[in-house]
Amino acid sequence: MTEVTDLAGIRVVTYYLEYVKKVEQLVREQFNIDDERAVTKGREAADRFGYRSTHLIVALSDDRNKLQEYSDLADKWVEIQLRDCHATRMGRRRT
Repeated sequence: MTEVTDLAGIRVVTYYLEYVKKVEQLVREQFNIDDERAVTKGREAADRFGYRSTHLIVALSDDRNKLQEYSDLADKWVEIQLRDCHATRMGRRRT
């Protein structure tokens, strides 16, 4: 069994694909990102298979880690999945 490295996860679903990129930019500005574990699925095959999803492994930014109210969350990692509603709908069709 592999070790779980992220504490929690959340999926953000946007209406349009271009909003996914904007949300990703906001997340990258507000959090530390583990780019080695971040994944973008389906970017090259999105037209053929209809599945696109960006998975970012994030932790609080260095500035937030310095604040007392976030001290319990320092060095905790979570996964944020970013998808547009079309990709979500296509993913549900296959199950």
